[in-house]
This record gives sequence, C-alpha cells and structure tokens, in this order.
Amino acid sequence: MRELGEREAGRRSFEEALRIHFAKAEQSPAAFGQNFFIVLRNYVRVTPEKPDDPWWQIWRQLNKDGSG
Repeated sequence: MRELGEREAGRRSFEEALRIHFAKAEQSPAAFGQNFFIVLRNYVRVTPEKPDDPWWQIWRQLNKDGSG
C-alpha cells in the first residue's frame, strides 16, 4: 500500500490485522503470539512512532521487557 501511495489505507489494514492477531494471542499466546509479534514488528517499521499510538506503546513495552 505504501508503494502505491496509500499510506493511510495501509495503516488501517495493519491496525485491523493487529486487532485480530492481538485477540488471538491473548486467548492462546503459544499458538498466536509469534504471529502477533510479526505483524506488530512490520507495523512499527512503516508507521511513524507516536506516543499515543497503542500499538507503538505495546511495541515499546515488549522491547523494554526484552521480548522484542
């Protein structure tokens, strides 16, 4: 989406995927935690960091704990 100039649509797609993967990871971390982490890692690679972005907050927390 970024290469097509559709940054906002891409961000929304990532956020939808993050909501889905986060819910699954909460229910079954062993089965879905890695998938959530991969989507989150890709999100922070293409999305500017903002202090109020909940996904960036989770990313910072994971990295602070040494999980990221």
